[in-house]
Amino acid sequence: MTNTVDSILCVYTKVLKPSVGLRNTEQQQQYRKESAYVGQMVCHIFSSLMMLQRCIFSLAICCSCYQFCLLAAQETTRAFSQCI
Repeated sequence: MTNTVDSILCVYTKVLKPSVGLRNTEQQQQYRKESAYVGQMVCHIFSSLMMLQRCIFSLAICCSCYQFCLLAAQETTRAFSQCI
């Protein structure tokens, strides 16, 4: 993960630099293509992190509900056994 972030930042700083020294149109197009690719990678990483955060939050809620159901089942079983 660290290597990925480092490579993204390395290319991203390259992208942020002006395109001085690009001699022909082909080099400029390649530079723009790489810039767009880096931008897409950054967007995908952030959207994946947001999705992971939502999953963890949902899992925490599910675990809490499951524990509540277990406690309710224990109370029901205890109340039923007292009635018998």
